[in-house]
Amino acid sequence: MAHKSPLTHEKHAFQSLFCSICSYLFLLLTTSSALGQLADQRYQLGRRLIRFETAWQAATPDQRTASVKPVEQAVSSFFGLQLADAAKRLDQARSIVDPLPIDQQPLWFEANQHFVDIETLIIDPSTSPVKFRLQKLYRLQPPPSDNSESNTEPVHDSPETLSGTLQLTLSTQEGSTQEGSTQEGLTREGLTREGLPQERALASTTLETPTLDAWTTWSLPSLPNGDYTIRATLNKNGVESEIISENLTLCQGLTERSEAISAWYDGNRRGRGDSKQSSARMLAKEILQICKGSACETDIPWTQWIEDFESLSDESVPFDQWIQSHPGTSRWCQLSNGNKSQVIRLRVPSELHKPTPVLFAFHGAGGSENMFFDTYGAGRLIDLAGERGWIVIAPRQTLNGLGLNTVEMLDELEKILPIDRSRVMLVGHSMGAAQAMQQVSNYPEHIRAVAALGGGGMVKRSDALEQIPFYVAAGDRDFGRPRAMLLAKQLKEIQANVQYNDFENVEHLVIVQAALDHVFRFFDDVLAPLKN
Repeated sequence: MAHKSPLTHEKHAFQSLFCSICSYLFLLLTTSSALGQLADQRYQLGRRLIRFETAWQAATPDQRTASVKPVEQAVSSFFGLQLADAAKRLDQARSIVDPLPIDQQPLWFEANQHFVDIETLIIDPSTSPVKFRLQKLYRLQPPPSDNSESNTEPVHDSPETLSGTLQLTLSTQEGSTQEGSTQEGLTREGLTREGLPQERALASTTLETPTLDAWTTWSLPSLPNGDYTIRATLNKNGVESEIISENLTLCQGLTERSEAISAWYDGNRRGRGDSKQSSARMLAKEILQICKGSACETDIPWTQWIEDFESLSDESVPFDQWIQSHPGTSRWCQLSNGNKSQVIRLRVPSELHKPTPVLFAFHGAGGSENMFFDTYGAGRLIDLAGERGWIVIAPRQTLNGLGLNTVEMLDELEKILPIDRSRVMLVGHSMGAAQAMQQVSNYPEHIRAVAALGGGGMVKRSDALEQIPFYVAAGDRDFGRPRAMLLAKQLKEIQANVQYNDFENVEHLVIVQAALDHVFRFFDDVLAPLKN
């Protein structure tokens, strides 16, 4: 048998990963029940990832190194469609970077294999109670010695009663519950952003010896419309462990408002429209699905979405007025150009008094436009860009790539925002790195700098591309490293200005968080000569 070189092995590993990604994306396009189940599991993965990344940021170098193996296993399980196992691995990684006392660890793991499922994420509390149930995501069995078969897929056992107490507490951040609030950060777990108001408990309920998969009703007191956090804890043998619960939106008059949304959507669903109408149509579709009990992959501020729809569907409210009336917060919209459209998550800085730099952030396979906002270092890219007063644009990629290219998105956004077309930057992770390279290769005269993390892409040589600075990075245990190294090599061959960094004891997922400070120093250096 011929001996294969390490590069050949890595090539086959990459091909295997690509096949897994294709299988994953195919499953996403099958049945609605599969979509719902996947959304539930993706939500659990996202929340567990935020917990891990927040702890990783404060962990010691030894703790970070020790967490690499379970994170690698989590990524492998994710692309192998074993989402429950991926959640378990992230819990293992979190326990390493944020260790508990030895005597509390077994109870913490026993608690965190469970989660709280909220039946409907938007309710009218005057007509409907909260309905919730405790569910088990994975079994606590010894992990397999490799990444082969795993028995930690979602558990659907016969009804089981847990010893201990489950407590749910409905909370808000002071000043953030009232309808119309623009405070961002309400639903992001584990973050202590400077200046955010303190969380305040408003209502609670307790279940002794809860039964798995059994629905329980919880009648809430009269509260303002808004987006609320539900904190869930399991108490056993005197040890209290916080577990994951979906969050909740309260909306008085929900029936009337949803009927108005439905009527507007039915009358406008087939029209092309401009970006304002296209955004209203996208929001309306998502709101109606959630009102019917659909699952969601991340915590969405549904109060904000309903208000945004009502503004965007109002012909008297200009699109630029809607965007610029919410500085310092993110908004979801759908840009439209002829018969093409593109969903983005957009964050404008607190002040928009002059032409503003723009940062495009392209997510990896299996992700969404929310990755750079909610995960990838628990949203640190948003904080770092916000400190610099930059606009952040995170486009949603599908099997077909992007609906609008970078230039088309800039053309649409320039109609409503003071964009500085001379200071446009791209950052991408994995598949997003390839997308960033495609955009800069096709439209180099519109891009000022590019950062590619955990992956690479094709280089289309041109005089304009040779003038663009690049930052390329990967972890030394990153399966995307061969692509990143090849990209750096190709850029050097065309004599482009490229920096390449390897990060020790970093795998494919954490590379974004590990590299962010370097990425922003790189962007700062590139933009420094352009400052007024």
